[in-house]
Amino acid sequence: NWYNISAYIPSRAGYTLTGFYDSPSGGTLVYYSNGACNNSSGYWAGNTYKHDGDLNLYAQWTPIIYKIVFNGNGSTSGKMSKMTMTYDVAADLTPNAFVKTGYVFTGWNPRPVNIWSDTDCYAQFRML
Repeated sequence: NWYNISAYIPSRAGYTLTGFYDSPSGGTLVYYSNGACNNSSGYWAGNTYKHDGDLNLYAQWTPIIYKIVFNGNGSTSGKMSKMTMTYDVAADLTPNAFVKTGYVFTGWNPRPVNIWSDTDCYAQFRML
């Protein structure tokens, strides 16, 4: 009985499973992301398959949204808002706005390259 496919749920780095649909994009939701059948889809009723014929399922995914928080790490002035990023979408970082008197900004730690989850980045400075 295939009314619940929770044992067969795939994973994909950086994405959340939206569900299984009858089309590669859009379409009708056949199974929820937890593997339970959608009894209001027309394919199922009371956990009983009602569709005549074969059915191809397509996993649909939503990219994870994450944030980068910039920390002045002892800066004497400046303020920066956090950035919201989307997995697999390239974006330029907000230019550094932190200043530390007698120092020059050298970068971030960790370097915000290939970061795919919520991260705090600390300003790094060296003496002039």
